[in-house]
Amino acid sequence: QDRQNALEDSFCQYVVADAAPLLVDDTHLDLRTRDNPSVTSMGVRAWAGFPLVGPTGHVLGSFCVVDLVPRSWTADDVEVLRVLAGAASAQVALTAAAGRDRRARDQLRRLAEASDLLLSADDPAQVLARMAGLAVPDLATWCSAWVPSANGRELLAAVVAGPDDAATMRWPPLDPDGVSPSARAFRTGTPQSVPDLTDMLTEQGPDDPITAVTVRVQGGPAYSVPLRVHDQMLGSITLLRRRGDKPFDAEDEGFARQLASRAASALLVTRRHQQERETAEVLQRSMLSTLPELPELELHGYYRPAGESSQIGGDWYDAVDLGAGRTALVIGDVMGRGMRAAAVMGQLRTAARTLARLDLAPQQILGLLDELVSELADGQIVTCFYGVYDPAAGMLSWCSAGHPPPVVRRGSGTGRLRGEPGAPLGAGHPLYSEHRHPLLPGDVLCLFTDGLIEDRQRDLDVGLAQVEQMLAGPWTVLSEIATRLVAEIAGGEEDDVAVLLVRVGDRAGAVVEGATARVLELQLTGGPEMVGAARHWARAAVLAWHGEASHAETVTLITSELVTNALTHAQPPVRLRLRGAPGRVYVEVFDHGRYRPQLQAGSLDDEHGRGMLLVDAVAHRWGSRSSAGGKVVWAEVLVESADSAGWDLPQMRAAD
Repeated sequence: QDRQNALEDSFCQYVVADAAPLLVDDTHLDLRTRDNPSVTSMGVRAWAGFPLVGPTGHVLGSFCVVDLVPRSWTADDVEVLRVLAGAASAQVALTAAAGRDRRARDQLRRLAEASDLLLSADDPAQVLARMAGLAVPDLATWCSAWVPSANGRELLAAVVAGPDDAATMRWPPLDPDGVSPSARAFRTGTPQSVPDLTDMLTEQGPDDPITAVTVRVQGGPAYSVPLRVHDQMLGSITLLRRRGDKPFDAEDEGFARQLASRAASALLVTRRHQQERETAEVLQRSMLSTLPELPELELHGYYRPAGESSQIGGDWYDAVDLGAGRTALVIGDVMGRGMRAAAVMGQLRTAARTLARLDLAPQQILGLLDELVSELADGQIVTCFYGVYDPAAGMLSWCSAGHPPPVVRRGSGTGRLRGEPGAPLGAGHPLYSEHRHPLLPGDVLCLFTDGLIEDRQRDLDVGLAQVEQMLAGPWTVLSEIATRLVAEIAGGEEDDVAVLLVRVGDRAGAVVEGATARVLELQLTGGPEMVGAARHWARAAVLAWHGEASHAETVTLITSELVTNALTHAQPPVRLRLRGAPGRVYVEVFDHGRYRPQLQAGSLDDEHGRGMLLVDAVAHRWGSRSSAGGKVVWAEVLVESADSAGWDLPQMRAAD
């Protein structure tokens, strides 16, 4: 039989209201009880009740006994009942305390888990999504959260979580000046509690876009909390229950505030990490060279920073125009991360560029870089590849300091550059061997750092094989090749990755047959009388290539001055090379002398020394480099199409 009835229909209400015992010998004779449902329906005739008192003196309920016949309550009865009520009060207090402790421990555990989960988020949107997942459905039916920009008008991140995906996806953006509790919490910095959100918005904000959605989902009790750290306001969250659900109690609200506090801290951390990573990436990219535009080579560099780290890495790539169509190709990797690795990388990059312009041999450059690493960072290990491409010979000369071997694609096949790599820079074994590999028109050379192929789940050779396979694919655009290489081969994002792709142009390299050969050489074994023959030969070659007299005159003039210098200051034989490239002609003179020509200011009375001033005036640029047994002096002449006006040679000659 159901013995339950409402508090207002029971005798207990008098005990709780008066906080005092109540003794009734005969309920039929007591005006307070004779019409009570307990009497009329349950047959209660005698009743005794004593308050259950909590530790603070607050009445929690009543302890009562009943009899179905009238009864006179004796002093012994009263004392026994008082003792039992006291024992029951103590047990209720213990049970309540245990429940509070259990809930407190559970809440602390949940908040600790929430902190770990929120602080491991990658960005503000993920923080909000995880926070909403912690609140729904245990704490609320829906949870909405938003983080505005600094001006409050742009949304940086927002999320809505709830059971009705179709409805939650249509929640409108929050107006920070609106009447909703979220907006008020953000503006005031204090929590906002609303008994019935539908009623409140219908009355105060009928035109607010969020009102229609709230009415449609029948939103009831709502609790909004600001997301802030100290005085920095970041956003707000709102917890919403359905109409008819119980309001948020003090325990719910306390948990919501704790959750919001942890979410705000996580937002600040992720925002700081984002800023640090963006700063590191900008710094890293600023330290990567802008690749030159070259007539013989197409270049593309690709850099991907490590995924989770905000520390700058030590990978770099570079290409240096050495003149006369020759190009230095560099890629390196300073082990480790952070500013120390970045500082070493920056100094090595600058040193490599400077040494490259001296046109030293690859093994010499790596030897000097090894000394620099030993001086700059004792114990620091650096891998590096340095190569020089000479289009006239169609050859790449290279050395490696412990760096992964580049891969070459020729036609539909691929292969690795074969050659024994030396020790990494800084390892104390600066002995490097130079290797040579032909690069033909259409070849693609792929240089990369170990972040592309290194993975804990596979051997390095497997990664290299994957690079070869990917490079042999049908893709022709260098940027697409680089993106695919990194996306499909690079393992995790624990390490940064640098890739340098080089494609040899269709008009690069030597053509040795026919009257229109793009590379021609002439051996000069006599004395100054050979200058005339060299002029005639150069003029005929350029006219055959371009058919433009002004171009031929410029090249002839430069040839005359360079050959004259070589025959005057060095011993024969002298070798003259002309090479045609897209948009330019290169003049190179090889001799066995060590003297390198310099520009010198002279007087009007000087009979000699004006030759290089004239070359400097008419050439696009010129320079010199060491070669086996001597030197090379070169000059570059820009040539235009046959219908162009050409250069104003008479004006140039006027400077003589």
